[in-house]
Amino acid sequence: MDSLSLSVSQSFLLLAGSAAALLLIRYLVRVFNEYQQSRSWNCLPPISYSNRLPLSYDLVQRLDKADKKGIMPSEFEKVVEEAGATTFHTFVLGTRSVFTIDPKNVQAVLATQFNDFELGATRRNNFFPVLGLGIFTADGDYW
Repeated sequence: MDSLSLSVSQSFLLLAGSAAALLLIRYLVRVFNEYQQSRSWNCLPPISYSNRLPLSYDLVQRLDKADKKGIMPSEFEKVVEEAGATTFHTFVLGTRSVFTIDPKNVQAVLATQFNDFELGATRRNNFFPVLGLGIFTADGDYW
């Protein structure tokens, strides 16, 4: 075996390292773009809401129980109180999610800056098979 050939384990490590580097670069680009956008809008980034379990599994369980009991709005009010802010972000099942009850933020998303926001690929891809193209899955011109 010559010195230029790689073993299977070396190839795997090279591939895994490349994938990790790509994910890190994508994350840094997203953070930079969010920073630039928040500066252009003259706003602060949302605070971070911490969870006890990885992937916010404790928050998911908590809100699922509240939904089954029919008390989701009051339970979410408790989450907002715990966060200590009307707008916060957390990572839910690996996806960064921003939550807000701030009237100015809600107005911006739904009215004054509507075109600056979108549902995103995750929501579209999750709900499209069930709901098709409509108000819960559409963005942009179709909306």
